Formats: sequence, C-alpha cells, structure tokens
Amino acid sequence: MVGQEISKTEELLQLAFEENGNVVSEPWRTCVLSIASKSEQREFWTLSLWLSAWGLLASLIMCWEFMFNTQLKYPNTMMQAFLSFAVPDLILSISNFIVYIIQLVHGDSLGNATGVGGYSETGCSAVAFIMYFVVVCTYLAPVMVAGFTFVKFNSVAQGKASFAVATPIVLSLCLGLPLLVGLSLSGATFSTTADDGESVLGSYRGLYCFIRRWEPPITIAVIVLFVLSVALTVLFYLLAIYKVSTIIKASIGGGASKAPQAIMKRGIYLTANFVLWWIWFVATAGISATGKVVAIQTDYIGAILINAQPLLDCTVILQMPNVRQAFLERQLHKLGISTSSSSSSSSSSSSSSSSSSCRGPAPRVFFLSVGARRYSPRGGPLVPSGAPGAGQR
Repeated sequence: MVGQEISKTEELLQLAFEENGNVVSEPWRTCVLSIASKSEQREFWTLSLWLSAWGLLASLIMCWEFMFNTQLKYPNTMMQAFLSFAVPDLILSISNFIVYIIQLVHGDSLGNATGVGGYSETGCSAVAFIMYFVVVCTYLAPVMVAGFTFVKFNSVAQGKASFAVATPIVLSLCLGLPLLVGLSLSGATFSTTADDGESVLGSYRGLYCFIRRWEPPITIAVIVLFVLSVALTVLFYLLAIYKVSTIIKASIGGGASKAPQAIMKRGIYLTANFVLWWIWFVATAGISATGKVVAIQTDYIGAILINAQPLLDCTVILQMPNVRQAFLERQLHKLGISTSSSSSSSSSSSSSSSSSSCRGPAPRVFFLSVGARRYSPRGGPLVPSGAPGAGQR
C-alpha cells in the first residue's frame, strides 16, 4: 500500500483482506479490551462516589464503635472478630471516595487500559495494589468470623463457658493474616506482566484501578479465593451448629432447641450478605478471564455494588441488641444522664405476700439521675434517708 492514494485506503484494505482468504493472522486479532466512553466513565464514577461516600461514613462509625463500645472488646471474642469486616470496609471506602473524586474533577481516568498513560499512571498502579489486598482481606473476613464462632462453641461444649481469646491474637488472625495473604498475592500479581509488557495491575477499561488484564493465570487466584472463602465459612458454621446440637441433646435429653437454627440463620445471613455484594463482580471477572468482552454497563454493575457492603456491615453490627444498648448508654452518659432500675421484692410477711398476689408483681421503678439529684417518675426530687427533709413531700 506504499505510494497509494490515501483516499483509497479503505478500498485497498478490503482487497488485501479478500486476497488473503478473509483470514486474519493471530497477532492482528489481539486487541485491548473495549474502553469505556466518557459518558460511561462519568456515570460509573458518579454512582460509585455516591455509594462510597455513605460507605465511608458508615465505616467511620463502625470503627469508632470498635474503639469505644464495651461489647466489641475482650472478652467478647466473637464480636471482636467482626473487626475483620470493619477495617477492609474503611480502606475500601476511603480509597474509592478519593479516587472517584479525582477522576470526576479532572474528567480523566487515573490510569490507562494499555498500562501506559492516564492522569497518574503511578497513582493508578498504587491504587490497584491497595485494592487487590483489600479485596483479599474482605474475602477472608467471613471465614474469620465463622472460625471464631466455631472455636467459641467448641470451647463451651468442653465446659469452658468463659473461654475468650486474647485481643492481640484476635487482631493477628483477623487483620494480620488476611493482610499477609493479600500483600503476597498483590505483589505477585503486580510483578506479572501481560502480553503488552506492562503490569497486570492497572486501569480496567478506564473505569477503576484493579486488575487490568485477566488473561494471565495468576489473576484466577482472586476468583478461587472467593469460592474457597464461601466454602470455609459454610463449613465453620455447620461445625458450630453440630457442637451446639450436641450440647443441647446432652443437657435436656435430646429435646428440640432453636439455638442451632439461630446459628444457622446467622451463618446463612452472613454468607449471603458477602456473596450478594461480590458475586456479580466475581462472575464478570471470571468471564473476562476466559477472554470474552462483557458489555461495559453490565461489567461495572458489580464494581458499583461492592461499595454498598460497608453500609450493610455497619447496620448488621450496630443493630445487635447488646452493641446498640452499650452505644445508647455511652451517649446518655456523655449528656450527664444515666438510668438505673430497681425492682421491688415482696416482703416476707403474709400481708405483703397476699397484697402482692392480689395486685400482681411490683412494677419496675426507673430513676433519672441528673447531676447529683435523682427524680422519680411522679416528679419531685428523691431525698436520701437521713437527710434534712427526708420523708417529706
């Protein structure tokens, strides 16, 4: 085609293609995945930013409770294990919130799907590295919670009802171990190059920074880890249910109990929540690993959904009765308001007993303490016995 008229380029290419038997050699068929358009990019970044903003707020509240809520501290080992969800959620929300704001403000992707270019090529590589080990930590979170649940009930079955794991050990297993696995896999993936000579990690279709090319076998590790995590979570909860069933049968002679069902529901709910927000992302990643190109809008739905996980995780943890009660008591204490309850007991005399039997159980009386004065529900301060004015209304 050298020396030919430029205006006839299309015609000449068609003739060359037909002369070659309508066959294109393998090197010419290899191409970069389709890139998202500007409108698709902005649509994805806007929706993800909105969800990540709410997720960031929820993650901050959740981590704050882990610092100050007494029900989320030693010796409540099973509750402490939920920290394996809280920390990855916080890092995920912060990273996405910052990255999507930058991309929306500049109107350009942080990296380029080719591995070279973009607003900040180095920044995209760093974000992709962080996102990889955060995803690994998130995948291992339900395994940690289910594992500690089984350990707790196994100890109870052995007669150790007050069993608790020291906080340093809980932190090492729930945060340290997933982080070690995540950093190892992230480093190995980052050092792997695609057929274009660039790192596998980078900008995926100009949308977000994670795994750029799914063709290398090492990228399958993320999908395998997801499946393994779900399987181990279900296994640990089934073992916990078996232990509780054994305890119930030994204590009440084989009678039915709702305890195993309650644990089953909790395990199913936790596993379903985890699968719900990640299954779309993992499924599209698996399709991409086969070499097929998924439609842009279908592809990025999974990446949007994962930003909602911190919201539900925060709701699940803070709505637990004991956690919610400790939270409310702490807030009331800050306001100088505390509640105490006392219940009246029947007198040993027969007259009091008959009076109690006629009138029913004595009501619980709550006292509101503000500063140094205590008030009864009927109004008016209560004066301690022996103090001036005691016994007078």
